Amino acid sequence: MLSVERERREPGAAARDIAVDQLSVHDAKSAAARTIAYADSAAVSVSRCTTQDVGKEDISTVIRVVEPGQRMNRRSRS
Repeated sequence: MLSVERERREPGAAARDIAVDQLSVHDAKSAAARTIAYADSAAVSVSRCTTQDVGKEDISTVIRVVEPGQRMNRRSRS
């Protein structure tokens, strides 16, 4: 089971910082110029928003594994 959350943030938020501070994921790997961080149990993405309606802010999306699922066996059973 997965949990997905979105949150408005001040501009300049780094995905890895969110993973460490909010999710306590200390082994997160970063990608895409600090906008993506991921580990086995969670992932964080930060989108930059600069529209006239919203002003300058970032939106973070956090996906966490709440309950690990079962691995599917790729072999077909007869």
